[in-house]
Amino acid sequence: MNTQTLTWRETLRGASHLSREYLLAIILSSSVATFGLLSNSPAVVIGAMLIAPLMTPLLSTALGITSGSGWSAWRALWTVLIGALVGLGVSWLWATGAKAVTPTIYASLTSEVIARGAPNWRDVLIALVGGAAAAYAMPHPRLSAVITGAAIATALMPPLSAAAISLVAAQFDLASGALTLFALNACAIILAGSVVFASRKI
Repeated sequence: MNTQTLTWRETLRGASHLSREYLLAIILSSSVATFGLLSNSPAVVIGAMLIAPLMTPLLSTALGITSGSGWSAWRALWTVLIGALVGLGVSWLWATGAKAVTPTIYASLTSEVIARGAPNWRDVLIALVGGAAAAYAMPHPRLSAVITGAAIATALMPPLSAAAISLVAAQFDLASGALTLFALNACAIILAGSVVFASRKI
């Protein structure tokens, strides 16, 4: 096993641990996502996807599964769950504050929020391909741009923020759909990552 392999494995394993840096990135990304969704700005929403640190612990879960390390997989999955709950809570606080300052802000939800409340098979395919691309790129530092692109394609934080906004707006069907989208994307990334790691005998 070469040094490069050890390095990226250690990076993924490190991503399975809760840390202040991880939680801070979650808080920042969920805040940016909430602002972007409320202002109906795709560019800002994309920025939130880049900040969100959820991709690496999901790939760490996949690595734990394929390497037979159940403890590592569960620890990484727990990190994802805590991050998702923190992101949802932060977005809910911002969305509630926005409603208090501007009561009419939820007279109609933005298209960016609505789009994430109705997941479909295309979203799952995008997450599968994006997860596979990110897993393939992990051992190759020169392909770091692929991981960045995968983070944008496989939306993880925006659905959580959309769910929080929908809850504040009492649009429970949209909130349920957005949470379903997050869960589907997360599961698809883990599945695709596991297949890629297993096929490469990593």
